[in-house]
Amino acid sequence: MENNEIEISEGNLSELRDVYQRLSADFPANELKDYSHFQLLLANEKYKLLWAKQQEEIVGYALIYQFEHIPALWLDYMAIDQHCRNTGYGSLFFQKMIQSRQDGFIGTFVEVEIPEEDGDSRVQQLRRINFYERLGARRLNIPYKLPTNDLPRKC
Repeated sequence: MENNEIEISEGNLSELRDVYQRLSADFPANELKDYSHFQLLLANEKYKLLWAKQQEEIVGYALIYQFEHIPALWLDYMAIDQHCRNTGYGSLFFQKMIQSRQDGFIGTFVEVEIPEEDGDSRVQQLRRINFYERLGARRLNIPYKLPTNDLPRKC
């Protein structure tokens, strides 16, 4: 499959079931928000579902948040379909997302997990970090923890 051109289109709430199935296959369960949480987020006009398509075939997707008070994006999730990975679609999709932003755009925030010391996930985690660094991302080295589904929560 040739990857020299893709189109980005905005999805909507009615496509949430499709993207949630993809998310569930592409990300570990402890990294996913609940379905109902995605419903609330997508009802907000600042949180968007983006599809990457080549000739009407979906090759990937992203969920982003456009900040209100600063000209930047938060890339919440991004994935390329399994059969299209390692062909340049991810780089092209990321670059097109950035190019489509308004003047004064300062950048995109990307969250990646800290690689495990060892284990099956370490290689994939390092590849993900290297992918964003090849595209010009810089580490901020700001330690923080986000609540996930497997952490106890206080009410």
